Amino acid sequence: MGDPDRVHRVDRAGPRGSPGGREPGVRGDGRRRGAARGDDPLGDDPLAAYRESGEALRAAFTRPGVLDEVFRVPAGTLPGAVVLHLRLTELLVHGWDLARATGRSTTVLPADLAEQELAFSRRQLDRMPPGRRPFAPPQPVADAAPAIDRLAALLGRPVTQ
Repeated sequence: MGDPDRVHRVDRAGPRGSPGGREPGVRGDGRRRGAARGDDPLGDDPLAAYRESGEALRAAFTRPGVLDEVFRVPAGTLPGAVVLHLRLTELLVHGWDLARATGRSTTVLPADLAEQELAFSRRQLDRMPPGRRPFAPPQPVADAAPAIDRLAALLGRPVTQ
């Protein structure tokens, strides 16, 4: 369950540049959230940790000029605009994963945002050699399926109607 908190973390290339001078997931006293319980980054209150890291992400991406800055992320060193797309895609697809795993509806996920990130993901994957893609092969899905299902299928999730 540590993945949702990781989704929000962004390290600027060079010095740390998160709002308030601290990295998301780090408490005001400088200890990493969950440090008292070992290496659980979500600590005693996963929902609060997720919300805090989401707010830090939102604050980081609303700074003037941030979309033109360069960030170091697991996928490489990328412009802020691309990093934002990657984060939005991860949040949507992991939200889809959670909804499906818990029997909840995926209709609460914003369709317009899913459509935007589907287009972004297609462009990015088209630039990559098939053997270098970080996902399972795209899965079959109806053209008329909701955008969130088409995005999940593009990124290797089996979608059943």
